[in-house]
Amino acid sequence: MSTTHVFVETNWVVDFVAPAISRNPGAGKLLERSRRGEVVLHVPAIALSEAHKVVRERSLRADLDNIRAFVRDLKESAVIDEQAANVMFEVLSRFQQYVAREKVEAPKRIGALLQEPAIDVFHLDEAMLARSTHLAAETGLELQSFDLAILAAVVVRGAALRDAGDEVSFCTLDAHLQPWDRNRNRKDELGDLLEDAGVWVYGDFLMVEPPRPPGWPPVSRDRAAR
Repeated sequence: MSTTHVFVETNWVVDFVAPAISRNPGAGKLLERSRRGEVVLHVPAIALSEAHKVVRERSLRADLDNIRAFVRDLKESAVIDEQAANVMFEVLSRFQQYVAREKVEAPKRIGALLQEPAIDVFHLDEAMLARSTHLAAETGLELQSFDLAILAAVVVRGAALRDAGDEVSFCTLDAHLQPWDRNRNRKDELGDLLEDAGVWVYGDFLMVEPPRPPGWPPVSRDRAAR
């Protein structure tokens, strides 16, 4: 019986450790599946490093100062009284403190992933680094160095797992690493690279979209030539 392997990148780490209000629930559900033994979860170590920076620099989508200004306008217009306004200000203040505390604690949660038995955190080896250099020099892929490193890690390790008879997938929310554009048109070069490695790409952490076709992967050009 084959094993199901799932690779993730920085977005999964960020969505798992970010303040609860902005987390993607699918990130936690994927880890739970790994804990139950349904999948083996692989996280490149460099994704943990980048997650520190992303969580530290990510700002709230809600502009709390604008909300406070709105509450003041409501009070001055007598739409709400001073007591109601003070309650709203208190809620906003506590929310801001909560988010700040969660961001401070995020590095600890990232570090805890290194000790999580259900996660295989792996470092780039020589083959992956060499593949990253090849992708940068000899393909038309317009990716930043970090994305090239992640891609190389996934295709090198993914191909090895595929060749061992296992099922391999890559859950990524990074549009640069998804083998389709915003209109769902296939990016042929990136798509061929991942297909040849036997890596199916999901655009979510629930492993739902796009659905994996039965019997995938097909025989790759690389394997057919052996």
